[in-house]
Amino acid sequence: MMTKDQILQAIRQGEGDHIEAKSAKGGFPDSFWETYSAFANTDGGVILLGVGEDKKTGKLFVEGLPDARKTEKDLWCMAGNRQKASINILTRWSPS
Repeated sequence: MMTKDQILQAIRQGEGDHIEAKSAKGGFPDSFWETYSAFANTDGGVILLGVGEDKKTGKLFVEGLPDARKTEKDLWCMAGNRQKASINILTRWSPS
């Protein structure tokens, strides 16, 4: 599990083999599940929800979540839905 400082460091470093940013400005991103599957079928990774990417520079930035509670509820609900994921391999993170 990553600490808050490690998450901020990952944002500064940008996306890579084990870090993927997902904007959630328009609600829970459908593309989350493609990344979830890719990480599940390799050696894992971290998906940062509420983090955008500048398309010109590739730099990541914190956007935030319009409704963090709803996003979290949707995530856990869908993670338990066999139509979305055959198994829930997510772990909860809470800031220290």
